[in-house]
Amino acid sequence: QKYLKLLRDQKGGKPFLSDILALPAYSWLIIMNKKQLKRFINQRLMDRLFTGRQINSIPLEMISLNAHNRLKLIAQSSLGVVLACKFVNFQNFQNHELLIRIVNRMSRPRPISPPTCVATLTGHIGHVESVAFHPSLPLLVTGCSGDNTAKVWRMSADGTGATCVATLARHGAGVSSVAFHATEPLLATGSWDGTAKVWRLVDNEDGMTATCVATLAEHSYSLNSVAFHATEPLLATGSSDMTAKVWRLVDTKDGMAATCVATLAGHSYSVESVAFHASAPLLATGSVDGTAKVWRLVDTADSTVATCVATLAGHKGFVTSIAFHATEPLLATGSNDNTAKVWRLSKDGMTATCVATLKEHSYSVSSVAFHPRLLFLATGSYDTTAKVWRISPDYSAATCEATLAGHSRTVTSVAFHPSEHVLATSSWDNTVKLWK
Repeated sequence: QKYLKLLRDQKGGKPFLSDILALPAYSWLIIMNKKQLKRFINQRLMDRLFTGRQINSIPLEMISLNAHNRLKLIAQSSLGVVLACKFVNFQNFQNHELLIRIVNRMSRPRPISPPTCVATLTGHIGHVESVAFHPSLPLLVTGCSGDNTAKVWRMSADGTGATCVATLARHGAGVSSVAFHATEPLLATGSWDGTAKVWRLVDNEDGMTATCVATLAEHSYSLNSVAFHATEPLLATGSSDMTAKVWRLVDTKDGMAATCVATLAGHSYSVESVAFHASAPLLATGSVDGTAKVWRLVDTADSTVATCVATLAGHKGFVTSIAFHATEPLLATGSNDNTAKVWRLSKDGMTATCVATLKEHSYSVSSVAFHPRLLFLATGSYDTTAKVWRISPDYSAATCEATLAGHSRTVTSVAFHPSEHVLATSSWDNTVKLWK
């Protein structure tokens, strides 16, 4: 009753099947079988289950009842399944099969609707290599290898359209990778000219001004990937010189200083992708040598020590892309062996076990990206499609939920919108598409 009242008060939308089933299921369990259950149930236990002391220890009043949290609360946390499963385990409980059917139906995930292309962004001259959403602002950035530029786009309120507000043109070769800082108005671009640049963004009446405040030029070959740390002033770069570097950014009177505080040398071929963990001091790298590595970072007085704590070997080709999930202990890798893999990390991040291999692409997987909150993974491929995969709650399987077919050439990069049900894809057909 408390849950349904909260749902009504917060106007959480139409009730799910689990919402409708909850109250009659509990009533049937308690009232119709009171004699059989009396010796197992007491009021204190019921109070614990119903008044906020659930497995996840989150009081009901603190939960915003959007679709994800409602499903998690009802189906994957405690209110429905925990109580029902306790009853299922009682030896003398009757109608065992009916209760199992109730639990399974409550736990079944809802299918997603077929994605629709709602916008095609044009303006680049040449292959669009990378795309990224800002984690909190309504901004999108794209990097192009044909015109050597990056473009910043302002998103519409519902995430289904975008207008170019700035063009960044200071690189001497193609822009291979782009990334926003999570909290600062900073943008990073990596280029095949061997440098990365950090840009400060300023809104103005005419749109947006992007000023280059730092150039990172210590790699000896082209840069393939850039990634900001979620909270620290750190930037990671991956290069064809077989190394990744970690840079500390410090504001100065003249702009910004970027100091290399760690060089990660462990791969035997080009480093194609880098990614920071959202909360743990971990950095992941993917390489043409066919492996991904997880590095633990420890700050010292004047530098950062990076120690390789795990090497992920399982792909039959080189690793093209790598990504951490923001809230789950998961890492994804994409490869030119036409597959992507999902790896489960141990609590300390010292080991990673492959829990799912995604095999439905017909050519190389060029990009992987997790949804920022949900158990979804997007993949882009040389087969000109992107796919959206649902990861099971126990991380043991990944099911293809949708195939996005609209580009005419390789899909080079995929990115989920931070709050809307929108996915962005970039392509060698010189465009970026937004899918709802």
